[in-house]
Amino acid sequence: MRKLLGLITLSLFVASCSDNAMYDEFVKIPENGWSSDSSVVFNVVAKDTTENYAVYIRLRHNTDYPYQNIYLFRSVTIGEESIYSDKINYRVAEPNGKWLGDGFGALKTVDAPFSKSSLKFTRRGTYQFKISQGMRDSLLQGVEEIGLRIVPLNNE
Repeated sequence: MRKLLGLITLSLFVASCSDNAMYDEFVKIPENGWSSDSSVVFNVVAKDTTENYAVYIRLRHNTDYPYQNIYLFRSVTIGEESIYSDKINYRVAEPNGKWLGDGFGALKTVDAPFSKSSLKFTRRGTYQFKISQGMRDSLLQGVEEIGLRIVPLNNE
């Protein structure tokens, strides 16, 4: 009963969170794997330059994913101007193999902050968020989708 109540509460929280997102999209990764030379791109139209936003990368993987972590290259540009670029190591499992994140059965979703600080769009326009995998595998197996979620901080 306690697990059911927790599940219902979590479902309501997730449903209510999706309403306040400024951007929330997933891109499907090809079934044969995520190529190391392929990037997932999100084009985000920014209209408000006064708001601060929390930005999250959402990794949806199956239990065939062979690692406890994933290295990702991340960048943000507007036009030809680079706003942000780095490489980060996200954990997707505990050292004992227990998957992090949410999900039932073989599909798990891990949400992680895009950066340690909030994002403020400095000008109106289309910002391009680009994410690529930085693992040693030229064709990474087990990743199903990559998502990007942007939420105004006053709604967080």
